[in-house]
Amino acid sequence: MGQGTLELLPDGILQLDADGRVVYANRIAQHLLGGDPVGSNVARLRAGKERDQDGLKMGVWRRLDGGIAELESSTSQHGAMIFVALRDMSERATTLTALRDERNQMQAVLEALHSLIVVFGKERRVLRVNAAVTRATGVAERRLLGDPTGVLGLIDPEDRDWVASGLGRAMGGESVVGDVRLLGPQGPRAYEAQLEPLAGQGALLLCRSITRERELLGVFRAQARKEVAELSLLAGSMAHDINDALTVIASALDSLPAVHGHAAEALVDAEKALRKSRRATRDMLHLGRREELEHGPVNLGNLLARVVERLAEAAPSGVTVRCENGLGSVRVIADPSGVIKILHQLGVNAIRAVGLEGEIWFRGHELDGDAILDIEDDGVGIPTSIQGRLFQPFTRHASQRPVTGLALVRGLVQSYGGTIQVQSSPEAGTLFRVLLPVYERGTTVTRIFDDDEVIDLPGSVLLVEDNDAVRHSLASLLGSHDVVVHSAADGLEALRMADKLEGIELVLLDIGMPGLGGEEVLQRLKHRHPDLPVLMMSGFAREEKVQACIDAGALGFVSKPFRLAELCLALDESRE
Repeated sequence: MGQGTLELLPDGILQLDADGRVVYANRIAQHLLGGDPVGSNVARLRAGKERDQDGLKMGVWRRLDGGIAELESSTSQHGAMIFVALRDMSERATTLTALRDERNQMQAVLEALHSLIVVFGKERRVLRVNAAVTRATGVAERRLLGDPTGVLGLIDPEDRDWVASGLGRAMGGESVVGDVRLLGPQGPRAYEAQLEPLAGQGALLLCRSITRERELLGVFRAQARKEVAELSLLAGSMAHDINDALTVIASALDSLPAVHGHAAEALVDAEKALRKSRRATRDMLHLGRREELEHGPVNLGNLLARVVERLAEAAPSGVTVRCENGLGSVRVIADPSGVIKILHQLGVNAIRAVGLEGEIWFRGHELDGDAILDIEDDGVGIPTSIQGRLFQPFTRHASQRPVTGLALVRGLVQSYGGTIQVQSSPEAGTLFRVLLPVYERGTTVTRIFDDDEVIDLPGSVLLVEDNDAVRHSLASLLGSHDVVVHSAADGLEALRMADKLEGIELVLLDIGMPGLGGEEVLQRLKHRHPDLPVLMMSGFAREEKVQACIDAGALGFVSKPFRLAELCLALDESRE
């Protein structure tokens, strides 16, 4: 071995002759011994007796500068040449100290963890358990070390076979995860168990308690339900107040004389704002009474147009969103926000499928008693292999684009008595078809009347409404069209007036009134005056109440706030 090579080695190297004199020392050796030791006898360089450790001689060496150095050495002979390799023991000691500190830190971490940790050796013997195991089970560490029977005995009998099998798989290099129940002083507790291999040296069992998490989750959910309920009550209360105000505004708009020019444009803007506010209050009312008032008659065509307009604005510039809306005044029993969620989610998935460029079609029509909604795109399509589980949560395209929200969409469609179908193949686009049963009885449909159109109203109306402002505005509106209006602020007053008055051609009756509600007033009116026509009205009434009123003999239903045109249309439909 040449001296150039010896200079590249990380250890100090001394080359000795047969008498033990140094004939060569590389630079590392000179650094360790404080100078060039060539010519010195190696025996004089050693300051004391060396000790053997793992094949190395450990001891103190004299430095040429008068100091001492703790060095480890090893001697080898190649022919007539003797070599001594030197290494600084202080560096080794520093490394060992760092390793001990790191081990102590890891041990402290293991003991502080709330998770239960068990370390198994090669033959499944238990090498270590942390303090969390003892805290959870009440069994001391010394009783669990060695034979694994002690640890397996802490596991619920129904879970022991699974853990034993999982331990074998982990010893073979496989990660295993599942739930187990551990037996403790306070009874079984649920844990999430994870078995991990330890590089062929055994396995690690880590158990994280989920019993406490479930308890906390239950507390959080209860608190969330309480907060949502409080928010719902607030939203519902505000929405009812706003809805009553909108009813007054709608009546005021209908009471205005014909106008032209800028005033006519301002009136159109006011009507648009009224319709927008009406949609917003319906959503707030749905939030405020969602458990009680989920479904009611809704105009499907209006909702379709509303969603398509929003999606067209949000789609990338290269995506064309088209709509063929042939639904007209078709109504279904649903809630508006739910229908919007269905259309919006299917539209968003279609946009994701086409990417930055493509076409999406929304089509709506009625056929054989069903309202049919088609949402079609020319995007990547859906593989046949996943179409059977398409409505499960987190299903993905082969392209890894998530098909999100379809489980919710199907749930909503089914809750409205409908079905959803899908036709798709890779690179050939996708068609979702939603079928909802058409609602046949009373409803409201927005309609604009021309100035010269005759508005056919009854000559005498009994108006039953508990809100003073709404009652006054509706009475003023009807009175401006030569209708004789008799107003009642509650159900009992309405019954007395119906018994007393003659010539009433229509009762306009609010469903939601304090005290004697609209449904009960209707039943009593029909019992006393079977031929008296009654039209129900409400800001937001659920399907069951509306249908019960119609079954009890009501002509139909009109939703507040309504325009005069909507009231007339509801009357026209009830006469057909």
